[in-house]
Amino acid sequence: AGPATQTLAPMTAEGPGNGVVSVFTSTVPSTLGKSFRLSASGLVQTTSAHMSRGRVERQEFSGVHSLIELLQGISVSQAISSSVPTNGVTAAAIVTKAELSENPGAIARSTKYFEHPSGQRGLLILDYDPEETVLSQEQLLGALKDICPAIAESGVVWWCSGSSLVYNKDEVVQGL
Repeated sequence: AGPATQTLAPMTAEGPGNGVVSVFTSTVPSTLGKSFRLSASGLVQTTSAHMSRGRVERQEFSGVHSLIELLQGISVSQAISSSVPTNGVTAAAIVTKAELSENPGAIARSTKYFEHPSGQRGLLILDYDPEETVLSQEQLLGALKDICPAIAESGVVWWCSGSSLVYNKDEVVQGL
């Protein structure tokens, strides 16, 4: 995610206990996320995020540094989630709800099969897409700390989405 990927202070999230995320690997479709092309009228974005087949694996991280390593290894066929499979499942095939009866041991991407873990480090994933007034990184983090002071004592990773920092050679077509 390019040059805007940064680890921001404070780095107090390192320490005892691990956090956990789910890493989804899609086989249908083979690409998750966004693709872009330039047309005569400008940048055209296509989203392919409707995973119907694949796998999920529970992945632990020990703090912001290991979370960054995990994020850097995510491919175009993968996505992460802060919810994890229920009942201690660490890996499973993913199918649609309609296909569950034909796929023993598989699970679907639904609240019946996923939960947010309790009793361990939390992970807050935010997607900031302003419509009018755009806050700087510092302003946004300041606003978040105002409404949730615990953020000031947590590790923070600023990671750009797939629709940020789109380039055509050296020209920025879409920034943050």
